[in-house]
Amino acid sequence: MSDVLMATKLGPLGLPDPQHTSRDRNVPGAYRYTPITKSGGIRLLRLQPSEREGSSIHCSLFHYSQPLNNKFQRSDLYEALSYVWGNALERRRIFVDGFQFEVTWNLHRALEHLRHPVLERILWVDAVCIDQQNDDEKAHQVASMASIYARANRVVVWLGDDTHGGEVALEAIRVANPKALSYGTSGDDQELGRTLVLRLLKNPWFERMWVLQEVAAARQVIMKCGHAEIDGVAFCSGLDSLGVSSDIDSSLKATIRTATHLIRAAPWRSRNLASVSAERFSLDIGPLAELVDMYRNRKATDCRDKIFALLGMSNDNWQGKNARIVADYRSSWDAICEQFFQSLYSREISTHPWRTRGITAIHGRAQILGQLAFDEGEIPQGETLQEVEVRFCGSRSRKAGEKQKWRLQMGANPVRPGDVVCLLQGASRFTIIRPAGVDWIIFRAAVGPPVGAYYMHGTVFPYELELLWDWHIPEPEGTERSSPVAAGPKADSASWRFHLDSAQRLRRLWPVLSVLPTHELLVENLRDTILRFGVALEKSAVDPTSRGAASEMSRFADKLMNEIGSLTAVCLAAEVGKRRVKWSPELWGIEDSQMR
Repeated sequence: MSDVLMATKLGPLGLPDPQHTSRDRNVPGAYRYTPITKSGGIRLLRLQPSEREGSSIHCSLFHYSQPLNNKFQRSDLYEALSYVWGNALERRRIFVDGFQFEVTWNLHRALEHLRHPVLERILWVDAVCIDQQNDDEKAHQVASMASIYARANRVVVWLGDDTHGGEVALEAIRVANPKALSYGTSGDDQELGRTLVLRLLKNPWFERMWVLQEVAAARQVIMKCGHAEIDGVAFCSGLDSLGVSSDIDSSLKATIRTATHLIRAAPWRSRNLASVSAERFSLDIGPLAELVDMYRNRKATDCRDKIFALLGMSNDNWQGKNARIVADYRSSWDAICEQFFQSLYSREISTHPWRTRGITAIHGRAQILGQLAFDEGEIPQGETLQEVEVRFCGSRSRKAGEKQKWRLQMGANPVRPGDVVCLLQGASRFTIIRPAGVDWIIFRAAVGPPVGAYYMHGTVFPYELELLWDWHIPEPEGTERSSPVAAGPKADSASWRFHLDSAQRLRRLWPVLSVLPTHELLVENLRDTILRFGVALEKSAVDPTSRGAASEMSRFADKLMNEIGSLTAVCLAAEVGKRRVKWSPELWGIEDSQMR
């Protein structure tokens, strides 16, 4: 946040010092934080009551640390707010200990609706309780956020104002709950409620990365929109009864399912938490790589939070005093990406930013295991695992044609039959990749059983691969995001060089594709390579600047035809579209208007 901060003196109990005069406390200006000195300490927000709607919001901050004799035996009597910051340019003013403090419009509305007419309310709100200008403090507080939400008496999810019928939607969900004791509603009301529920599910809160940890830690969740609120478990049950999942696309369905899966479990989470440091507290939900796989398409204002927001949920990130990855906002995004992938795979790999924003390129040597085979279909409601079959292509430890069942966590990017399973050198888990144009795209980064069960000492890694990982980071407003599948900058797509380079990159995929149990991917790649090369030939013939193109084309053509000849023996029996494939450029043709 952009707040400039000024001092407020606190007494021994963390309350504003009564000797701090009203003249000092009510001067116009911004608030200044006092440092948190106790290990595991946090700030809490005391929201002052008001019976007058629309009046200025007044609150105070005080320091709090877990009592030493509590041993995490019970939750603390504060509520943690889960919300979307909203547009940072839409600012509203509140008063903290008498000093002006700017917050986003969405947070301002949340505080207005949470404010009680008579009683004070104790809250933890990240934008106010953390000094956003202090990177050291922010890193410590972010590392403690799992415990902050776990220790809260309850987590309040703020879905915004009732500007789009959210209150009616929550009531429709409540009434649809099979355990609700309420009168029936008319058909028109039910249809309106269903429409508004579908609109509510598109609320940006469901897409936000940080909400996962916030509801994963919660012992009770309250969903609130405007003046309406409903218990989190009742919210999930009501959604099931309405059956709205059939009316939303697969991407939104996966987003909603991951959030509701965590909300449902809230009442069964123990309030007797282990006595550990708040900064080393973890929810132990799964390996960090698996969590990143599952949730990387969620949104974060700071792209580093694509990883930091999941650290408190992981069960493999703590290594004694030194965590392999820590929430350090002084580190660049590229440095954090490199640290993540080297912890995921090994230092045998290297990484660099791809030409498209939000994509990381990973270089390493690999062993090809086989391909996925399974029947695609609708995933049952509430299911988080997907069963697939791996068909091995043959190695020192697995015979060609051997099959085995794996159960995979549902990921951000669904896997498909035909996807390739590989092992990067130094990795402890397998990776699922897919050829897309001239590149390999990573769809799942850490899957399957431990590698030791499959590979013996001395396993060779014959293939050098460049793999692309898409973090789903949008381009700045007004900029079109190019696909990671693109072969290069669109400005060069009219040149013969562009198409020749594309053909050469496609040809580099042949060695891997030729060892797979099925050959459809190889057939498709061969066709695309020849098409690209044909277009390059045509364009070089009419390009007056293409000196030396003829000899370069000739050398590539010789390689192309020699390798196609050797691959013919491998794929002669391959059948695509219920007909035999004939390896003939004349049959496939080199005319393709989409490549011009």
